[in-house]
Amino acid sequence: MYQLIGFAIAFVVGFLSKLTDVQVDEKKFIAKNLKFATGLAYGILYALLLGFGIELATLFLGIAIAVLLAGKIDSKAHQFAIAGFLFALVFFGFPQVNVLLLVLFIAFALLDEFLNDYFDVRQSKGVLAKIAKFRLSLEAFALVASVYFNNWIFFAGIIAYDAGYWLAIVLSSKLSSKLPGSFGTHLVLDLRDCASQKISSKKFVLLFLQKIPKELGMKAISKPVVKEIKTRFDEGVSGFVMIAESHVSVHTFPKFNSAHVDVFSCKPFDAEKTRKKIEEWFSAAYSNQRVFERMGEENG
Repeated sequence: MYQLIGFAIAFVVGFLSKLTDVQVDEKKFIAKNLKFATGLAYGILYALLLGFGIELATLFLGIAIAVLLAGKIDSKAHQFAIAGFLFALVFFGFPQVNVLLLVLFIAFALLDEFLNDYFDVRQSKGVLAKIAKFRLSLEAFALVASVYFNNWIFFAGIIAYDAGYWLAIVLSSKLSSKLPGSFGTHLVLDLRDCASQKISSKKFVLLFLQKIPKELGMKAISKPVVKEIKTRFDEGVSGFVMIAESHVSVHTFPKFNSAHVDVFSCKPFDAEKTRKKIEEWFSAAYSNQRVFERMGEENG
């Protein structure tokens, strides 16, 4: 029963650590500032986990040291985890560990971090790339250690952690369309052979920007700004409206019967349906579209 509690804590730690990652790296927020609570919680539980025997202490202390050495604590949410871990470690006391195994666990955990970073920026489908993606070096060594010492706590501990980690990935993936955050879909639309009377009209562009947010299920939070542009080399109409989800912008070029429309929204939308709707607005014969999934970076 004692070890089962330790495995259960390892599962929860894996779940909360990945849930914190999802909020930090993928900007999927269930609630504002929840990432700090999940970070603090898994830090405290991580320290508690070290008290469940020398095997789990050696394994998970090795992982913690490797993560620190790899410089992965680069966000405030994970810094909360470290603060909670250190505070709880003072309270619970420093655990007993197998020093030799600790060094080896640190080495294999660092190898996982190195391989993951290496293949993260390279397109590769080989076996080594898959090992790097799923961080299997540490699991493999935990299995070897369990067989060698005839003690399956090492392997069971890392599997329990991984199970929680992957559960968080699955749940966040299923909820991704419902989780707001500083990310979004950006539709870049180039319209060709548009109706010239429309794209040369300031009133038309203004009406489009007034109506399109609601038609897309979004909410305008500013009045549209529309300007006629005339220079020595070019002329047309440009407009912009802020929406609660981000923005919609238009630039028209009557001389070329073309227009360029951007829709950027952190609220998920159907890019293909949006393209067809905008084509109808501009009476465009055809269009070219590009869709980007944009991801913000955490600033603090």
